Amino acid sequence: MHGVPIGIKDLFFVEGRRTARGSAVFSDFVPAETAPIVERIEKAGAIIVGKTTTTEMGWSGSSVSEYYGSTRNPWDAALTSGGSSSGSASALASGMVPMALGSDGGGSVRIPAAFCGHFALKGSLARIPTYPWSATEMLSHAGPMTLTASDSALLFDILKGPDLILETTRLFLMMD
Repeated sequence: MHGVPIGIKDLFFVEGRRTARGSAVFSDFVPAETAPIVERIEKAGAIIVGKTTTTEMGWSGSSVSEYYGSTRNPWDAALTSGGSSSGSASALASGMVPMALGSDGGGSVRIPAAFCGHFALKGSLARIPTYPWSATEMLSHAGPMTLTASDSALLFDILKGPDLILETTRLFLMMD
């Protein structure tokens, strides 16, 4: 993945980069840590070219965000790009990046992929560590969004596997 440009949905933490989560509430939030999957992408050599838009807190299947505005479908600007990974989908479809990260609780990588004509798959729970956690932790999964199924398999291979710190914290919280 050395030198491959990638977009990161604005729900995932990247140390030192603003993570607004599509919300005015977090407009000035700059995390002091990086999500494990973003670390894995960087370790593989990919280049983060930017954070991609999302609906507020990733809670909508549309591409309309009060914070970012509407994210249009690059194939036809009169159409939606779907949500909540709308920015990642539009970045892929417009050719800005060949790969992007999204997240999916109720179709948030699958719907935009279908609307914008590329590939996305919601993996099994805990196949890829999701951090920060969502209020719908058992539903929301991190998901690669790519132009092809073979690129998706490559990205899944890079991202997969448990994160021991996250899993230990999760177990501790569940016992409390």
